[in-house]
Amino acid sequence: MPLRMHKNVRSFRDSTSGNIAMMFSMLMVPVLAAVGLGIDMSKSTSVQRALAEAADAGALAAARARLNNKSLSLADAEQIARKAFDINIRRLGDVAVSNFKLAYDEENTTYTINLDTAVSTQFVKLVGIKEFQTSVMSEVRASAPRGLELVMALDNTGSMSGSKMATLKT
Repeated sequence: MPLRMHKNVRSFRDSTSGNIAMMFSMLMVPVLAAVGLGIDMSKSTSVQRALAEAADAGALAAARARLNNKSLSLADAEQIARKAFDINIRRLGDVAVSNFKLAYDEENTTYTINLDTAVSTQFVKLVGIKEFQTSVMSEVRASAPRGLELVMALDNTGSMSGSKMATLKT
C-alpha cells in the first residue's frame, strides 16, 4: 500500500494537466484588482476634469462680476464663483467639495480658485482604499474689455455678377 500511495503522490506532483486552471484562478484576484483600480482611477480623473471645468466657470463668473461692479467685495465674488461652480457640478451627483477658496492677485489681475475633494471608489475599497483625494486649481486673468472690432467681407465671386455687386456696395 505505501508503494502505491508513493506512486500516486509522485504522479500528482509531476502532473502538468490542469496547471492553466490553477494559474488562472491564482491570477484572477490581482487581475481583477488591477481592472478595478483602472476603473476607479478613470472615474477619479473624470471627476477632476469636470471639477476643473466648473472651477474655470466659477472664476470667470467672479472676474466678470468684479469687472462689471468695481465695488463688489472679494467675499461677494467668491459667493458668485461658488454658485456658478455648483451649477456646473450638478451632473456629477454627490461630490463633497472642501476648501473652496477664491483669491485675487491685484498685481497680475488674476483670480484663482483652489478646492479639494474626495472621490469615492467602487472597486479598490475592497482592498482598503475608500476614496481618492483630488485637488483642483483654476486661474483666470481678468482685464477690462477692449473696443469692438468689426470686419466686413465683400463677396466678389461670380455669384455676385451684374447688379448684385453694385447693390451690395451701396
